[in-house]
Amino acid sequence: MKLLKQLLSMLFGSGISVSEPPHHHSNPDHETDLSESSQVLEQITQTVIPDGPRGETIVNHITEWGREQVGTGDDTLIDWLILSARDEGPISYVEAAPVPNEVGYDKFIFVISFKKTVPRCIASYCFEDQKYLLFGQNADADVPLPDQLPW
Repeated sequence: MKLLKQLLSMLFGSGISVSEPPHHHSNPDHETDLSESSQVLEQITQTVIPDGPRGETIVNHITEWGREQVGTGDDTLIDWLILSARDEGPISYVEAAPVPNEVGYDKFIFVISFKKTVPRCIASYCFEDQKYLLFGQNADADVPLPDQLPW
């Protein structure tokens, strides 16, 4: 729940109030808490991404792309929360945060190309020193990628 409060505060400012959900049983691994948080995060994500096929593709694949671009060793435990998105022609820039935040940076921008039949993540930018810096890119990226994004 603490993570959820932090994410909501990042998205909407400190004026957001989140009440603690009732717990019917104790779970030392907090799987119930994570499941509830994931459901709320999914609802928030759905309000950030526009409707339509491109938005659906981004929502359905952001965790897969995040795990491919930002490996953590045991990266199957990392999910990605979409914070914002911007389309520029066949390219989408998707700002996302790792959940839990265990990858070394608070947020990233994933560059998604819709130029081919199958959309793919062609680059990632990490948020460092209040800037988005190129973190990684695919060798076959089909657009020029600057070292820093003017986000």
